[in-house]
Amino acid sequence: MYYEISSWYDILRLLPFSKKIIPVWQGMLGVSNEEISFSKKKPSFFLKCRIALLFCYYFFVSQRKMQELDRFFQERYASYSKRVDEEEEAQALYRIFLEMKEDLLREWDITLINDMVSFISTHLYGKKTAFSLETMKPVRALSALKTVARKHGLDSEEYRREKQSYISAYGDRIEGELKLETRTYRTNEELLDRWILDSLEADSAEKDCEETSCSEKPYEQKQRKSFLYRLAESSCNNREISRLHRTRCFGLMRRIVDKIGEKTIGFDLYYLSLDELKELLFSGKDFSLKVAREKELRKAYERLPVLSRVKLLGKVDRDPLAGEIRVLNYKFVKGKGSREEKSGKSEDIFSSESMNLERKEEGEAHDRIAGREEVDSTPRVFFGRGVSKGVFRGEVLKIKSLQEVRATEAKGKILLSYSTDPGWFPYLNMAGGLITERGSLLSHSAILARELEKPAVVNIPNIMAELHSGDIVEIDGDLGICSVIKQKGK
Repeated sequence: MYYEISSWYDILRLLPFSKKIIPVWQGMLGVSNEEISFSKKKPSFFLKCRIALLFCYYFFVSQRKMQELDRFFQERYASYSKRVDEEEEAQALYRIFLEMKEDLLREWDITLINDMVSFISTHLYGKKTAFSLETMKPVRALSALKTVARKHGLDSEEYRREKQSYISAYGDRIEGELKLETRTYRTNEELLDRWILDSLEADSAEKDCEETSCSEKPYEQKQRKSFLYRLAESSCNNREISRLHRTRCFGLMRRIVDKIGEKTIGFDLYYLSLDELKELLFSGKDFSLKVAREKELRKAYERLPVLSRVKLLGKVDRDPLAGEIRVLNYKFVKGKGSREEKSGKSEDIFSSESMNLERKEEGEAHDRIAGREEVDSTPRVFFGRGVSKGVFRGEVLKIKSLQEVRATEAKGKILLSYSTDPGWFPYLNMAGGLITERGSLLSHSAILARELEKPAVVNIPNIMAELHSGDIVEIDGDLGICSVIKQKGK
């Protein structure tokens, strides 16, 4: 679970003009289900007045506080990074993590205020504007590394120096960067070498990021003088900086876990919780059985459908590790949910029969769709949210995981995915456009698409089921429209 959304609504309800702010928050985060639920009692009038004064204060000092946080983090990160590199004792490494967690989290709350400032100011500014953001720095650094590799080769000293410089700054920025078990360019340099080799095979006519960096329009230059523009630019920049710092925090924790793993149970350490890690280090407890069961559970998780939101219909008291591990069926849950509410009874939604039912239903649905398409040649059009201006027609490349895709495959294609994260930036730089099932105006991919001047449409429901690699589509990043021009094989 990413977060419990009702907790966010409880926090937002504390703010002044919460009825106006909540829809803005939903839009900026791409919350498609606009149902609002609260888990706490309505705050009192006096509490709201007090928070309103504090919010106004922090709203106006947020940018100065974010700059202070940036300096604080860079200083602390350098110190902790050196200590982790020098420390070899497992228990001491664990203590460094606890100290780092306490030290950094104490200063992190201002980022939540800055997020709200960026949401409100961008919403009021009301334009899909590129703000020359920090987002482009990793793109330019990677482009520079590729240029050195093309000129001197991957075995040269120049390339090794440039690669170490890139890894030092952005080695943790990769798909799945907020999962500790993810292998990054910092933990495995060969991943970066492989990407560089693949990208060099792409068409040499590919535009460098310097060519695609945003040239300001006269109107935007005029708007830059306004307070609203400068606030939106500053808050969005600081938001991206703090997210990169967060990625580096995870990278540092990953280095700690890797070093502890080398001295204990290796990569299996990632199957333990922090409390279990503490028991392993200080009590010597054996978790081999727990690790084996956790591995089986992870396999079951991989077979679960992708859900953007989960609504609990009753008390959760099932132990997923007890007995047979069975697979949750979303369609079965959806159908059973309404019946359970009426009958007050709960049914087993983890049965293997439910999986067979799902496959049968999917097969029948596929047959119905196929039959309908034979008699209906009307072009299909899907509507989402345009987050980066422009119109582009091209071939779809459907991506469920970047590990399945070579860099050269993305060249000139329209990337299609459930969602993206900051680790997608090398692929988006080579692509012609972007379509996602989830996303928002301030999601990282949307910001980067605007910087690279790539059309992008996000938040199109069920688009991953509707389109496939090889389909020809046209996307309009202004209107938020995706039109199917030709389906593969038809």
